[in-house]
Amino acid sequence: MVEQLAAEQPFWEPGTRHGYHMTTFGWLVGEVVRRVSGLSLGTFFKTHIADPLAVDFWIGLPGSEHGRVSRLLRWKPEKGFQHAPFTRQLLAAPKSIQALAYFNNGGYKADSADS
Repeated sequence: MVEQLAAEQPFWEPGTRHGYHMTTFGWLVGEVVRRVSGLSLGTFFKTHIADPLAVDFWIGLPGSEHGRVSRLLRWKPEKGFQHAPFTRQLLAAPKSIQALAYFNNGGYKADSADS
């Protein structure tokens, strides 16, 4: 994923607009941690945070723990529901920052063990 991010062409001229990597931020931070420590983000977190604090939390869940994970369910609005302005823009403008942030994810599914 970090190679894909590095190869991605800017969506606008650098310095003219701002965009937040809401769905790719973890990979970007993970690459910084890997380059500094030599460890994956999950290994670094487990070694330096989770284990010392006895926290049952994972970044990169092992297969043995998959049975503990809930599936994400799609939300279906009731008839007449009024979406927030952010969501209306997301749905109405496929080139908007909202749409790019939510839908330009390379097919990644947040609750998939394969992604």
